[in-house]
Amino acid sequence: LLLTFQNLLPIPYFARRKKVIASMNKYFKEHESVLHVGDDELRHVEKDVVIPKMVKESAMKTCAEYVKAFTDCAKGRTISVIFKCNEQNEKMKECISAHVSEADFERETKILLEKRKKFREELKDLESQQS
Repeated sequence: LLLTFQNLLPIPYFARRKKVIASMNKYFKEHESVLHVGDDELRHVEKDVVIPKMVKESAMKTCAEYVKAFTDCAKGRTISVIFKCNEQNEKMKECISAHVSEADFERETKILLEKRKKFREELKDLESQQS
């Protein structure tokens, strides 16, 4: 390896940018599934983050009265919450765990897939109107 002055100079910004864009294009051409997920397939982020969040929100709405009872009890307390609000906390946990099951995950998955399908259809309609 011959070290010259030109070898020591940093790569110009535009040359680096072209290399990065070329490598990204190559990656996405090789891995088209990253860009085009089928209507009935879930991405990892949807499986691991979005659907569990939807299930939890649904359970919290269903158990709103128990959540409100616990939050009312916990207002103005710090460490004493552990002792004073234990009964409300247990009821809230039981209700939420009863509404977080495999069936709930399947229901939320169907809802998510339907929303995605509807969004893609609307997007196709917009693209066809523009052309």
